[in-house]
Amino acid sequence: MSIIGLTIDYGPYAFMTHFDEEFVCNLSDHSGRYSYKNQPAMCRWNLTKLAEAWEIIFPHHKAKFDEIIAVTYDAVYQLHYDKFMAAKLGFPVSSAPTSAQAEKGDDNDASSAGNDKKIEEGYKASLEAVIGAFKDTGADWTTTWRILSKMPLDTATDEDIVVVASTIANEHCCSPVDRQTVLRRRMSHLRPNMSKEQIQQLMHLASTNPSALQHLFTGSVEPEALKQFLAEQLQMWEDLGRVHLQIGQLKKYAENPNLKKEEDQKVWSAALTKYKEYLAAAGVSDAPRMRLQLSVNPAFVLYPWILQSAIEKAETGSYSLVRNMVDRSMAPFDDDPRDEVMWSMAPPEDAANFCVSCSS
Repeated sequence: MSIIGLTIDYGPYAFMTHFDEEFVCNLSDHSGRYSYKNQPAMCRWNLTKLAEAWEIIFPHHKAKFDEIIAVTYDAVYQLHYDKFMAAKLGFPVSSAPTSAQAEKGDDNDASSAGNDKKIEEGYKASLEAVIGAFKDTGADWTTTWRILSKMPLDTATDEDIVVVASTIANEHCCSPVDRQTVLRRRMSHLRPNMSKEQIQQLMHLASTNPSALQHLFTGSVEPEALKQFLAEQLQMWEDLGRVHLQIGQLKKYAENPNLKKEEDQKVWSAALTKYKEYLAAAGVSDAPRMRLQLSVNPAFVLYPWILQSAIEKAETGSYSLVRNMVDRSMAPFDDDPRDEVMWSMAPPEDAANFCVSCSS
Protein backbone atom coordinates (compact mmCIF):
# COMPACT_ATOMS: atom_id res chain seq x y z
CA MET A 1 0.00 0.00 0.00
CA SER A 2 1.52 3.32 -1.07
CA ILE A 3 1.58 6.46 1.04
CA ILE A 4 -1.33 7.93 -0.94
CA GLY A 5 -3.52 4.90 -0.14
CA LEU A 6 -3.22 2.95 -3.39
CA THR A 7 -2.38 -0.74 -3.44
CA ILE A 8 0.68 -1.35 -5.57
CA ASP A 9 0.33 -5.09 -6.11
CA TYR A 10 -1.82 -7.14 -8.47
CA GLY A 11 -4.89 -6.66 -6.26
CA PRO A 12 -6.70 -9.94 -6.97
CA TYR A 13 -9.56 -9.11 -4.57
CA ALA A 14 -10.97 -7.00 -7.40
CA PHE A 15 -11.20 -10.17 -9.48
CA MET A 16 -12.61 -12.49 -6.81
CA THR A 17 -14.79 -15.09 -8.50
CA HIS A 18 -17.25 -16.52 -5.99
CA PHE A 19 -17.89 -14.12 -3.13
CA ASP A 20 -16.13 -15.26 0.03
CA GLU A 21 -15.48 -12.90 2.93
CA GLU A 22 -12.64 -15.11 4.14
CA PHE A 23 -10.92 -15.34 0.75
CA VAL A 24 -7.14 -14.99 1.06
CA CYS A 25 -4.92 -14.24 -1.93
CA ASN A 26 -1.64 -14.11 -0.03
CA LEU A 27 -0.19 -17.62 -0.25
CA SER A 28 1.89 -17.08 2.90
CA ASP A 29 -1.07 -15.86 4.99
CA HIS A 30 -1.91 -18.91 7.08
CA SER A 31 -4.14 -17.15 9.62
CA GLY A 32 -6.40 -15.13 7.33
CA ARG A 33 -4.88 -11.89 8.61
CA TYR A 34 -5.17 -10.31 5.15
CA SER A 35 -8.47 -11.89 4.15
CA TYR A 36 -11.03 -9.91 2.17
CA LYS A 37 -13.08 -9.04 5.27
CA ASN A 38 -9.98 -7.91 7.16
CA GLN A 39 -8.79 -5.43 4.52
CA PRO A 40 -10.26 -2.33 6.27
CA ALA A 41 -8.65 -3.29 9.58
CA MET A 42 -5.30 -3.96 7.90
CA CYS A 43 -5.44 -0.59 6.18
CA ARG A 44 -5.91 1.00 9.61
CA TRP A 45 -2.98 -1.07 10.90
CA ASN A 46 -0.81 0.20 8.02
CA LEU A 47 -1.65 3.78 8.96
CA THR A 48 -0.84 3.06 12.61
CA LYS A 49 2.59 1.76 11.65
CA LEU A 50 3.15 4.79 9.43
CA ALA A 51 2.30 7.03 12.37
CA GLU A 52 4.75 5.11 14.57
CA ALA A 53 7.50 5.76 12.01
CA TRP A 54 6.63 9.45 11.91
CA GLU A 55 6.89 9.68 15.70
CA ILE A 56 10.67 9.61 15.33
CA ILE A 57 10.49 12.81 13.28
CA PHE A 58 7.52 14.37 15.10
CA PRO A 59 7.80 13.07 18.71
CA HIS A 60 5.31 15.61 20.07
CA HIS A 61 2.56 14.64 17.66
CA LYS A 62 1.90 11.05 18.78
CA ALA A 63 -1.41 11.90 20.46
CA LYS A 64 -2.54 13.79 17.36
CA PHE A 65 -1.64 10.89 15.05
CA ASP A 66 -3.50 8.45 17.29
CA GLU A 67 -6.54 10.72 17.36
CA ILE A 68 -6.60 11.10 13.58
CA ILE A 69 -6.51 7.34 13.04
CA ALA A 70 -8.97 6.52 15.82
CA VAL A 71 -11.52 9.24 15.00
CA THR A 72 -11.10 9.88 11.30
CA TYR A 73 -10.23 6.59 9.61
CA ASP A 74 -13.44 4.63 10.26
CA ALA A 75 -15.64 7.60 9.31
CA VAL A 76 -13.75 8.30 6.07
CA TYR A 77 -13.62 4.62 5.14
CA GLN A 78 -17.35 4.17 5.76
CA LEU A 79 -18.17 7.28 3.73
CA HIS A 80 -16.27 6.01 0.68
CA TYR A 81 -17.54 2.44 1.11
CA ASP A 82 -21.16 3.60 1.25
CA LYS A 83 -20.72 5.86 -1.77
CA PHE A 84 -19.21 3.01 -3.81
CA MET A 85 -21.66 0.29 -2.74
CA ALA A 86 -24.66 2.60 -3.13
CA ALA A 87 -23.62 3.17 -6.75
CA LYS A 88 -23.31 -0.58 -7.32
CA LEU A 89 -26.90 -0.91 -6.09
CA GLY A 90 -28.08 2.11 -8.10
CA PHE A 91 -28.86 4.42 -5.17
CA PRO A 92 -27.74 8.06 -5.74
CA VAL A 93 -26.50 8.60 -2.20
CA SER A 94 -25.44 12.24 -1.71
CA SER A 95 -23.63 14.03 1.08
CA ALA A 96 -25.61 14.74 4.23
CA PRO A 97 -26.93 18.33 4.59
CA THR A 98 -24.72 20.67 6.58
CA SER A 99 -25.72 21.85 10.06
CA ALA A 100 -26.11 25.39 8.66
CA GLN A 101 -28.63 24.17 6.10
CA ALA A 102 -30.51 22.26 8.77
CA GLU A 103 -30.69 25.36 11.00
CA LYS A 104 -32.16 27.51 8.20
CA GLY A 105 -35.18 25.25 8.02
CA ASP A 106 -35.70 25.94 4.32
CA ASP A 107 -38.58 23.88 2.91
CA ASN A 108 -36.52 22.81 -0.09
CA ASP A 109 -33.64 21.78 2.16
CA ALA A 110 -36.04 19.87 4.41
CA SER A 111 -37.58 18.11 1.43
CA SER A 112 -34.15 17.26 0.02
CA ALA A 113 -32.99 15.98 3.40
CA GLY A 114 -36.09 13.81 3.69
CA ASN A 115 -35.51 12.35 0.24
CA ASP A 116 -31.83 11.73 1.02
CA LYS A 117 -32.86 9.89 4.18
CA LYS A 118 -35.23 7.62 2.23
CA ILE A 119 -32.49 6.85 -0.29
CA GLU A 120 -29.96 6.16 2.46
CA GLU A 121 -32.36 3.86 4.30
CA GLY A 122 -33.19 2.05 1.06
CA TYR A 123 -29.51 1.66 0.22
CA LYS A 124 -28.59 0.20 3.62
CA ALA A 125 -31.52 -2.24 3.63
CA SER A 126 -30.75 -3.30 0.04
CA LEU A 127 -27.06 -3.74 0.83
CA GLU A 128 -27.88 -6.04 3.73
CA ALA A 129 -30.21 -8.14 1.56
CA VAL A 130 -27.96 -8.39 -1.50
CA ILE A 131 -24.66 -8.92 0.33
CA GLY A 132 -26.42 -11.50 2.48
CA ALA A 133 -27.36 -13.38 -0.69
CA PHE A 134 -23.77 -13.17 -1.94
CA LYS A 135 -22.53 -14.63 1.35
CA ASP A 136 -25.10 -17.43 1.47
CA THR A 137 -24.67 -18.56 -2.14
CA GLY A 138 -21.10 -17.67 -3.10
CA ALA A 139 -22.32 -15.84 -6.21
CA ASP A 140 -19.85 -14.53 -8.77
CA TRP A 141 -18.87 -11.03 -7.68
CA THR A 142 -18.67 -9.54 -11.18
CA THR A 143 -21.31 -11.22 -13.33
CA THR A 144 -24.00 -11.11 -10.63
CA TRP A 145 -23.64 -7.35 -10.18
CA ARG A 146 -23.82 -6.95 -13.94
CA ILE A 147 -27.06 -8.98 -14.03
CA LEU A 148 -28.58 -6.73 -11.35
CA SER A 149 -27.51 -3.68 -13.37
CA LYS A 150 -29.56 -4.85 -16.36
CA MET A 151 -32.59 -6.16 -14.49
CA PRO A 152 -35.78 -4.05 -14.90
CA LEU A 153 -37.47 -3.86 -11.52
CA ASP A 154 -40.12 -1.12 -11.79
CA THR A 155 -42.71 -3.52 -13.21
CA ALA A 156 -41.02 -6.85 -12.44
CA THR A 157 -43.42 -9.61 -11.39
CA ASP A 158 -42.69 -12.41 -8.97
CA GLU A 159 -42.15 -14.67 -11.99
CA ASP A 160 -39.62 -12.23 -13.47
CA ILE A 161 -37.69 -12.21 -10.22
CA VAL A 162 -37.66 -16.01 -10.07
CA VAL A 163 -36.26 -16.16 -13.63
CA VAL A 164 -33.34 -13.87 -12.74
CA ALA A 165 -32.77 -15.64 -9.43
CA SER A 166 -32.68 -18.99 -11.24
CA THR A 167 -30.11 -17.66 -13.72
CA ILE A 168 -27.86 -16.50 -10.88
CA ALA A 169 -28.32 -19.78 -8.99
CA ASN A 170 -27.79 -22.07 -11.96
CA GLU A 171 -24.94 -20.26 -13.69
CA HIS A 172 -23.14 -17.96 -11.27
CA CYS A 173 -23.12 -19.46 -7.77
CA CYS A 174 -20.41 -21.56 -6.22
CA SER A 175 -20.97 -25.31 -6.70
CA PRO A 176 -20.64 -27.74 -3.75
CA VAL A 177 -17.49 -29.18 -5.38
CA ASP A 178 -15.87 -25.75 -5.73
CA ARG A 179 -16.89 -24.83 -2.21
CA GLN A 180 -15.28 -27.97 -0.85
CA THR A 181 -12.08 -27.23 -2.79
CA VAL A 182 -11.97 -23.73 -1.33
CA LEU A 183 -12.60 -24.96 2.21
CA ARG A 184 -9.95 -27.70 1.98
CA ARG A 185 -7.42 -25.20 0.69
CA ARG A 186 -8.29 -22.88 3.56
CA MET A 187 -7.91 -25.76 6.00
CA SER A 188 -4.43 -26.49 4.62
CA HIS A 189 -3.45 -22.85 5.22
CA LEU A 190 -4.55 -22.92 8.85
CA ARG A 191 -1.49 -24.35 10.60
CA PRO A 192 -1.27 -23.39 14.29
CA ASN A 193 2.23 -23.68 15.78
CA MET A 194 1.00 -25.24 19.01
CA SER A 195 -1.89 -27.19 20.46
CA LYS A 196 -4.97 -25.54 21.94
CA GLU A 197 -3.96 -26.77 25.38
CA GLN A 198 -0.54 -25.12 25.09
CA ILE A 199 -2.07 -21.87 23.88
CA GLN A 200 -4.58 -21.78 26.73
CA GLN A 201 -1.86 -22.45 29.30
CA LEU A 202 0.32 -19.68 27.89
CA MET A 203 -2.62 -17.26 27.76
CA HIS A 204 -3.32 -17.99 31.40
CA LEU A 205 0.34 -17.33 32.18
CA ALA A 206 0.19 -14.08 30.22
CA SER A 207 -2.65 -12.82 32.41
CA THR A 208 -1.20 -13.99 35.74
CA ASN A 209 2.58 -13.75 35.29
CA PRO A 210 3.64 -11.85 32.13
CA SER A 211 7.33 -11.72 33.08
CA ALA A 212 7.50 -15.52 33.39
CA LEU A 213 5.91 -15.83 29.96
CA GLN A 214 8.57 -13.57 28.43
CA HIS A 215 11.33 -15.83 29.73
CA LEU A 216 9.88 -18.71 27.69
CA PHE A 217 10.56 -16.86 24.44
CA THR A 218 13.97 -15.88 23.13
CA GLY A 219 14.73 -12.22 22.53
CA SER A 220 12.97 -9.15 23.85
CA VAL A 221 9.31 -9.68 23.04
CA GLU A 222 6.70 -7.23 24.24
CA PRO A 223 3.92 -8.78 26.39
CA GLU A 224 1.20 -7.32 24.15
CA ALA A 225 2.87 -8.80 21.06
CA LEU A 226 2.92 -12.22 22.77
CA LYS A 227 -0.74 -11.92 23.68
CA GLN A 228 -1.61 -11.02 20.10
CA PHE A 229 0.38 -13.99 18.79
CA LEU A 230 -1.39 -16.38 21.15
CA ALA A 231 -4.79 -14.91 20.26
CA GLU A 232 -4.05 -15.45 16.55
CA GLN A 233 -2.99 -19.04 17.23
CA LEU A 234 -6.20 -19.72 19.14
CA GLN A 235 -8.24 -18.08 16.38
CA MET A 236 -6.67 -20.48 13.88
CA TRP A 237 -7.93 -23.44 15.90
CA GLU A 238 -11.41 -21.93 16.03
CA ASP A 239 -11.31 -21.31 12.27
CA LEU A 240 -10.23 -24.91 11.68
CA GLY A 241 -13.21 -26.15 13.65
CA ARG A 242 -15.57 -23.92 11.67
CA VAL A 243 -14.11 -25.10 8.33
CA HIS A 244 -14.49 -28.75 9.38
CA LEU A 245 -18.14 -28.04 10.19
CA GLN A 246 -18.72 -26.30 6.85
CA ILE A 247 -17.21 -29.24 4.94
CA GLY A 248 -19.50 -31.60 6.83
CA GLN A 249 -22.52 -29.51 5.89
CA LEU A 250 -21.73 -30.01 2.19
CA LYS A 251 -22.39 -33.76 2.42
CA LYS A 252 -26.13 -33.25 1.97
CA TYR A 253 -25.51 -32.07 -1.60
CA ALA A 254 -23.84 -35.35 -2.59
CA GLU A 255 -27.22 -37.13 -2.53
CA ASN A 256 -29.02 -34.34 -4.39
CA PRO A 257 -26.72 -32.32 -6.71
CA ASN A 258 -29.51 -29.85 -7.54
CA LEU A 259 -30.32 -29.06 -3.92
CA LYS A 260 -27.83 -26.17 -3.64
CA LYS A 261 -29.15 -24.57 -6.84
CA GLU A 262 -32.68 -24.80 -5.45
CA GLU A 263 -31.58 -23.24 -2.16
CA ASP A 264 -29.62 -20.51 -3.94
CA GLN A 265 -32.60 -19.68 -6.14
CA LYS A 266 -34.78 -19.17 -3.07
CA VAL A 267 -32.14 -16.98 -1.42
CA TRP A 268 -31.81 -14.73 -4.46
CA SER A 269 -35.57 -14.58 -5.06
CA ALA A 270 -36.05 -13.31 -1.52
CA ALA A 271 -33.17 -10.83 -1.80
CA LEU A 272 -34.31 -9.44 -5.16
CA THR A 273 -37.89 -9.05 -3.91
CA LYS A 274 -36.63 -6.99 -0.97
CA TYR A 275 -34.32 -5.02 -3.26
CA LYS A 276 -37.24 -4.11 -5.52
CA GLU A 277 -39.34 -2.99 -2.54
CA TYR A 278 -36.54 -0.85 -1.08
CA LEU A 279 -35.92 0.84 -4.44
CA ALA A 280 -39.61 1.67 -4.79
CA ALA A 281 -39.82 3.03 -1.22
CA ALA A 282 -36.82 5.28 -1.91
CA GLY A 283 -38.31 6.52 -5.19
CA VAL A 284 -35.46 5.14 -7.31
CA SER A 285 -36.68 4.12 -10.78
CA ASP A 286 -35.10 1.82 -13.35
CA ALA A 287 -33.58 4.32 -15.79
CA PRO A 288 -31.31 6.30 -13.42
CA ARG A 289 -30.59 3.20 -11.32
CA MET A 290 -29.44 1.07 -14.26
CA ARG A 291 -27.45 3.94 -15.76
CA LEU A 292 -25.55 4.41 -12.50
CA GLN A 293 -25.02 0.68 -11.99
CA LEU A 294 -23.72 0.07 -15.50
CA SER A 295 -21.11 2.78 -14.92
CA VAL A 296 -19.61 1.05 -11.86
CA ASN A 297 -20.35 -2.67 -12.33
CA PRO A 298 -17.92 -3.88 -15.03
CA ALA A 299 -18.82 -6.31 -17.79
CA PHE A 300 -15.23 -7.49 -17.96
CA VAL A 301 -12.49 -8.16 -15.42
CA LEU A 302 -9.20 -10.00 -15.73
CA TYR A 303 -10.25 -13.29 -14.21
CA PRO A 304 -7.35 -15.65 -13.39
CA TRP A 305 -8.34 -18.16 -16.10
CA ILE A 306 -8.39 -15.41 -18.74
CA LEU A 307 -4.92 -14.29 -17.68
CA GLN A 308 -3.69 -17.88 -17.60
CA SER A 309 -4.94 -18.52 -21.15
CA ALA A 310 -3.13 -15.41 -22.37
CA ILE A 311 0.07 -16.43 -20.57
CA GLU A 312 0.01 -19.94 -22.06
CA LYS A 313 -0.47 -18.61 -25.60
CA ALA A 314 2.23 -15.99 -25.12
CA GLU A 315 4.66 -18.70 -24.02
CA THR A 316 4.18 -20.32 -27.44
CA GLY A 317 4.92 -17.03 -29.20
CA SER A 318 1.30 -16.02 -29.86
CA TYR A 319 0.44 -12.62 -28.39
CA SER A 320 -2.91 -12.04 -30.08
CA LEU A 321 -4.90 -12.94 -26.96
CA VAL A 322 -2.72 -10.66 -24.84
CA ARG A 323 -3.35 -7.76 -27.23
CA ASN A 324 -7.09 -8.44 -27.33
CA MET A 325 -7.16 -8.71 -23.55
CA VAL A 326 -5.36 -5.38 -23.11
CA ASP A 327 -7.68 -3.74 -25.64
CA ARG A 328 -10.75 -5.16 -23.90
CA SER A 329 -9.50 -3.93 -20.53
CA MET A 330 -9.57 -0.34 -21.81
CA ALA A 331 -13.40 -0.37 -21.77
CA PRO A 332 -14.42 -2.77 -18.98
CA PHE A 333 -17.88 -1.25 -18.51
CA ASP A 334 -18.92 -1.75 -22.13
CA ASP A 335 -20.59 -4.91 -23.40
CA ASP A 336 -18.47 -6.63 -26.04
CA PRO A 337 -19.27 -9.69 -28.21
CA ARG A 338 -15.67 -10.88 -27.74
CA ASP A 339 -16.62 -11.96 -24.23
CA GLU A 340 -18.59 -14.83 -25.77
CA VAL A 341 -15.98 -15.71 -28.42
CA MET A 342 -12.46 -15.26 -27.03
CA TRP A 343 -13.02 -16.01 -23.36
CA SER A 344 -15.77 -16.95 -20.99
CA MET A 345 -16.83 -14.67 -18.16
CA ALA A 346 -18.48 -17.67 -16.53
CA PRO A 347 -16.15 -19.54 -14.15
CA PRO A 348 -14.82 -22.82 -15.62
CA GLU A 349 -15.35 -26.08 -13.76
CA ASP A 350 -11.89 -25.86 -12.20
CA ALA A 351 -12.21 -22.19 -11.20
CA ALA A 352 -11.68 -23.06 -7.54
CA ASN A 353 -8.24 -24.45 -8.43
CA PHE A 354 -7.01 -21.06 -9.62
CA CYS A 355 -5.10 -19.48 -6.78
CA VAL A 356 -3.27 -16.21 -7.31
CA SER A 357 -1.10 -14.29 -4.91
CA CYS A 358 -1.11 -10.56 -4.24
CA SER A 359 2.41 -10.54 -5.72
CA SER A 360 1.42 -12.37 -8.93
